[in-house]
Amino acid sequence: MKKEEIIGKVKALNLPKGSYIVFGSCPLAVAGIREANDIDLLVSEELFAKLKETGWQELRKSPNDIPLVHDVFEAHKSWNFGSYNPTLAHLLSTATLVDEIPFASLKEVRRWKLASGRPKDLADIELIDKYIQNKNINHILEKIMTAEEYSRLKHKTPYLYTLRSGDKELFYFGARHSRNPKDAMFAEIEKEFNAIRPDMVFVEGISGLSQKRARYEEEIKNMSREKIIDFAGESGFPLALATQNSVACESPEPKDSDLYNFLLDAGFSKEHIFAYEVFQILPQYHRRANRAGFKNDVTPFIERFEQETRWENFDYSYEHALKIGAEILGKGIDVENVEQPTDYIDPIPWKSKKGAQTVLNEISRGASLYRDQYMVKEIAAALEHHKKLFIVFGASHAVMQEPALRELMKG
Repeated sequence: MKKEEIIGKVKALNLPKGSYIVFGSCPLAVAGIREANDIDLLVSEELFAKLKETGWQELRKSPNDIPLVHDVFEAHKSWNFGSYNPTLAHLLSTATLVDEIPFASLKEVRRWKLASGRPKDLADIELIDKYIQNKNINHILEKIMTAEEYSRLKHKTPYLYTLRSGDKELFYFGARHSRNPKDAMFAEIEKEFNAIRPDMVFVEGISGLSQKRARYEEEIKNMSREKIIDFAGESGFPLALATQNSVACESPEPKDSDLYNFLLDAGFSKEHIFAYEVFQILPQYHRRANRAGFKNDVTPFIERFEQETRWENFDYSYEHALKIGAEILGKGIDVENVEQPTDYIDPIPWKSKKGAQTVLNEISRGASLYRDQYMVKEIAAALEHHKKLFIVFGASHAVMQEPALRELMKG
C-alpha cells in the first residue's frame, strides 16, 4: 500500500483523536521509502476494547502479542520489543501528522527496528538512514544562491573563506578565470595551500580527472609553472600543487551525459545544448596566451560531446554549431575577434545585460545550478573522509555555494 491508500483506509475507521497512532511500516510508505503490506495501529486500552466489541478478531502471534485484526489492520495495545517499549502518549508527542493522521516518526520506527533486529528490519534501517541523509542534503542544496540573487551582489575576486566544524576544515578559494602566469592570484593560491596543508584538493572543470589522474600528473611533472597555468589556469595549478605534495585531488564535476540529460529534461533542444557546449569554450580560448584557431581548439570538445550524446542523425560539425549560434544571437560571430565572449554564456542575469541574453544564457543557468548542487554533495561526501579540504573553483561558485556550505558545516 502507498500513502494515499493508507490514509484513506485509516480515515474510514473514524477513530477518536488521541486514541491511536499508525505504526509498523506505514510511516515508511507515507514518506515514500517503500510500500507497506498492512496497517499496524497502537491504540489505547479503551479503543482496543471498543474494536473488540465491534467484531475485530484476536490473532495470537505470540503469548505477549495478541493484536486485533480486521481487513488490513492490526490493532495493538502495546509495542513491546524488549529494549523498545514506547507508550502511546510518547509516540503521539513525537508523531508526524499527515492529513491529520498521526504516524510514528521515522526516528521511532528506526528505534523499534533496531531493537527487533530481524533481517528485514536491518534492511529498513538502511532505507531510513538513506532517506534522512537525502532529506538533509536536499535541505542544504536549497540554500544555494540563485543566479537572480547573485546578480544583486558585489564581492571581491578572488573570494576566500574558511569554514570549520569540529576537526573538519573547509577552505574555499573563489578564483577568477585566468591563464596568465604573471597573475598574482596564483601566488596567493600557493600561499593558502601551504598554510592549510590540506589532505584533499578539489578543482573545477577537469573532466575525467579520477580516471586520468596518473596521465595528468605525469604531464604536469614535465611542465614549467608558466606552462601549467597557460595550459589549465586556476584548475591545473592547484592540481600541480597537490601532485607535488602527494595530496589527493579530485574534480567534482557531474558526468557530461548526466548534465546533458538534465538539460534535455529541462526542455532545452539538442541544437541549443550543442551550441552552448561550443560557445562555452570561447571564453577559455580567448584567455589563452597562445591560440591556434578556435576551430582547432574546440574540436576535441565537440568530439567528446558526440561520444557522450550519440544523438541519431545529428550534425556535430563545427560549422553547424556556429550556424545555430548565429540563429540564436541574430547575427554572425567572428570567433577570433570577440570583445566579451563570456556574455554569450554568462549564467547571471545582470540587470544591464538581461535584455540581450538568450537561450544560451538560460542553458548556462541550468547547468550552473546543476553543477553547484553536484559540487556541494561531493564536498559533503569528502568531509566524511577528509579533515582539510582545499577548494579552488570560480568565484561565482564560491559565493553561490557559501550559504549551503555554511548550513552543511553547522552539522
